[in-house]
Amino acid sequence: MHIALLIPEYFIWHYKISLRLCLNIVTNFVWFTYHFFSIPVLAKTFFAPWVRARGEYRSGFYWGKVSRKTFFEAGAWVGGIIARFFVLLFGTAICLCVAAIGLGLFVLWFFLPVISLGLIIQGLRLIFL
Repeated sequence: MHIALLIPEYFIWHYKISLRLCLNIVTNFVWFTYHFFSIPVLAKTFFAPWVRARGEYRSGFYWGKVSRKTFFEAGAWVGGIIARFFVLLFGTAICLCVAAIGLGLFVLWFFLPVISLGLIIQGLRLIFL
């Protein structure tokens, strides 16, 4: 194969085929982190323990049992909300970091031929001058 045919093929591969593949890979990583931390499920069910909080109450009224059950349910509800909030916050932060790293690598891949050519020219200049 002649070198004149190889250069256009390389640029077609570099800027068309591999950019699409890189975008697919970054999308898969973001999808994985999004679902690994269960962000959609946690967001939909963020207040679910509060809605489901129904206790069994027998006939009669006992201050000890009612206050104990109320304090326990309130503590568990607050603990669940705090845990869900921090998992959502951490998962969203990791998802955004993965997307930012992917975008950076995508931009680097886009300019890589120019950067490589510049580094080769600079290296040859340093060797021979």
